[in-house]
Amino acid sequence: MGKAPPIIPRRGTTEVSKNRKCQIINPRYNLLHCLIGSVPLGGDNPIRIQSMTNTDTLDTKASVEQCIRIIEAGADFVRLTTQGIREAQNLANIKKELNRAGFYAPLIADIHFNPDAAEVAAAIVEKVRINPGNYTDKEPHLRRLISAKKNTTRSLKEFIPDCYH
Repeated sequence: MGKAPPIIPRRGTTEVSKNRKCQIINPRYNLLHCLIGSVPLGGDNPIRIQSMTNTDTLDTKASVEQCIRIIEAGADFVRLTTQGIREAQNLANIKKELNRAGFYAPLIADIHFNPDAAEVAAAIVEKVRINPGNYTDKEPHLRRLISAKKNTTRSLKEFIPDCYH
């Protein structure tokens, strides 16, 4: 039998043996350090794990139960979809129940298309995640939202959409 052709590693892999490959871990980007709640993110801090609930955010009991399962599984942050103002307001109930149960992981409101819900959530949770593309025609709303977050006790860095510096 002839000699097998050499294995040419694909991008992102490296040859370990003829039959095994392992993933190359790309170097981390040099990110700014910030706090989300009391959890440091970026810089030389560990990579953080987050997950998102798939419950109706108006269903406090189901959302709290799923948040607890996510936290117990090892997540540092929990994201909750926040479609409207009512869902944003209910984040306060979810946070209160989580704290009552002894869970203090930072909560992130995941906002799409609703600047008013983002303003309400900004006063309740540790971070508001927005897709800036959803706000292209709503610049005045975005400016109000940033201003609202500046007026809270938490840092604006905790609020800015998932940005890389």
